[in-house]
Amino acid sequence: MSVLRSRFAVALVAAAVSAGTAATAAAAAVAPGVPVVSVTGQGSGNLPGDLFPQWAGDPIDFTINAQATPDPSGTFQVTHRRSDGSLYTEFSGTVVSVTAAGQMAVVNGVITAADDPANPGLTLVGAKVAMTFDERPDGTRVGFVWGFAGQPVAEGQGAVPFFPLSSSSVVVNSGGQPGPTSDRTLTGGQPSQVPARQLSGTVTGVDPATGGYYMLTTDAGVAAGAATTTAQGTFTYSLYQPDIAKSTSYSGTIGCLDIGGDDAVATGQITASSGNATLVGKRVAWSVYDNGTDNWVSGLIDSAATPVHACQGPIPVAVGTGGHIAVTG
Repeated sequence: MSVLRSRFAVALVAAAVSAGTAATAAAAAVAPGVPVVSVTGQGSGNLPGDLFPQWAGDPIDFTINAQATPDPSGTFQVTHRRSDGSLYTEFSGTVVSVTAAGQMAVVNGVITAADDPANPGLTLVGAKVAMTFDERPDGTRVGFVWGFAGQPVAEGQGAVPFFPLSSSSVVVNSGGQPGPTSDRTLTGGQPSQVPARQLSGTVTGVDPATGGYYMLTTDAGVAAGAATTTAQGTFTYSLYQPDIAKSTSYSGTIGCLDIGGDDAVATGQITASSGNATLVGKRVAWSVYDNGTDNWVSGLIDSAATPVHACQGPIPVAVGTGGHIAVTG
């Protein structure tokens, strides 16, 4: 089915982290004197050939006006044209969720109008979408998940921001919620194929939801030019809580890994657990942000409320205090 792209990412930490920070962000958004959480602006870029060979060079435009006060509202529009200027597809819709931390945000929405001459048999209206924004100092990056392409969409989760925009006025306002930041410039020209991707190292820190001490170790990789779903690797996560009876440790394998800029998402399955045997067999997602010096991490364990989908994850929000996980790709 010809659509913009099917994409997924890399992930890492504990389900409670995401839930706790979501509540914190909502509270911050309505606290007196704290700015509203929002993502606003317009950006455009040309699809890179290594990721989109069938649409290499096609211009894509994003327009976003999303806010949470704390109730989410706003609109979005995406336009994809061929290199000759003809319309490939265009759709717009309403915002249903905004999650932001640091310079990153995930916006969820539902398509309400579409013009899709390239795929006349495809139903876009009513489809869910997720867009990830990373307002970097060297330019905004965007990631996207399109429900009309058969991709599952989970609120508050998205793909890594893998698409660098050539021009952008997009501004992410996290309402004071701490999260990923970076002041480095990523260099390098457009590769002829998707580069090798690697996620490796150990990071420690304090879980903001429980106050417990966590340690995450991971080593996973994808060969150059290979699909994200060919990832191979492992992870081990331990959470030592003040109430020792609630401490837990689990480990498993990673089967999907994606990287965009400084951001990575990895998903896999728990294969062993001490302290909670019911976790064995569950899917897990880990998100890691690496600005070269610091890490931010978040994680999810699959549940009805927070489903884990291949290479999708939440914004990484728990800053590491020791060790380092390197994101390369």
